[in-house]
Amino acid sequence: MLANAALWKPSLMKAALVALALQVTSVAVADQSPPAALDLTQKIEALTSALTALGATVDAAEAQQAATLSYATANELRVEYRMVSPPQLHNILIQLGLRKHGLCCDWAAVMVRRLHALELTTLEVHWIVAHQGNVLREHNSALLTAVGGDLATGIVIDGWRNSGELYWGAARDDRYPWKIHPDNREWQLLECR
Repeated sequence: MLANAALWKPSLMKAALVALALQVTSVAVADQSPPAALDLTQKIEALTSALTALGATVDAAEAQQAATLSYATANELRVEYRMVSPPQLHNILIQLGLRKHGLCCDWAAVMVRRLHALELTTLEVHWIVAHQGNVLREHNSALLTAVGGDLATGIVIDGWRNSGELYWGAARDDRYPWKIHPDNREWQLLECR
């Protein structure tokens, strides 16, 4: 029992978390979509095109609003959260009390709320989750679909994955096994933790 009690000493816990951070840093591979070489205007245009292509009923002006807001939000939160790369290391900084916000669920909550605030009529906003309940693997994000579209046809909007450089891509092609979050309809109450 005493041997196990020693594991809970704060200094040992911090050392273990720092070791884990170093391990995560050495194996992390960042996703990028679209390529970083594009300027912001080109990135917004690419996301606008992808959103418009979700269906014939999607309004191009709404798609552009959603794309512009997504990039603006990612840039704003990257600065506000003082993100470090890889984002798993940022999560460890939160666990150590060195950062307050910046978990994927923080990103998802803000993104979903802001996209809902646009009051889109041809696009639907969803809160999505992968590996729900798994402390080390759970990931939350936002998803945009055409009205009536399902998860597989949607576009993932993820600011956390690349530490504030907005990732977006087709949900069906993503490495995460996304599901609509059980509390998706309660987006106003979305809270991290």
